[in-house]
Amino acid sequence: MGKHTVTFTAKELPLLLQAFALINGPKDLMLSYKFGLAQEPLAKLRATLVEKLTLLDALDENGAVRPSLDDEVREAVAAVLAEEIEIEIPEITLREVAMNRLTVNDDSVMPYLVDRGFIVAD
Repeated sequence: MGKHTVTFTAKELPLLLQAFALINGPKDLMLSYKFGLAQEPLAKLRATLVEKLTLLDALDENGAVRPSLDDEVREAVAAVLAEEIEIEIPEITLREVAMNRLTVNDDSVMPYLVDRGFIVAD
C-alpha cells in the first residue's frame, strides 16, 4: 500500500473531517481501511486543536470560536489555526472511490479532497 504526505492548516481540520463524512456507501475492506487510516490522524489533530483553543478560553459553549475575543487571544487563535500540519496517509485513488460506487451529495467534496491530496486523481 503506497503512502504519501499531505500538508494543510489546522483551520482545515473540521472541513477535511466533514468532507470524508459526506462520502456515502459501502466500501470494500481495503478502501475502508485506507479511509480509516487517513481519518484517524485528522480526528486526533482535531482533538488537539480543540484542547489548544480551550486553553486559550476561545471557545463558546457550542465549541465554536467566540466572536468577542481580546486582541491578544485573537492573535493566539489565528496563530493556532494557521499552523501547518503534515501527515502521512495511504494513497486513495479516485478510481478506487469510483469502483466502490460511493456517492456524495455535495459536488465540492471530491475536488476538495483531491486538491488537498487526500484522494489522488489517477
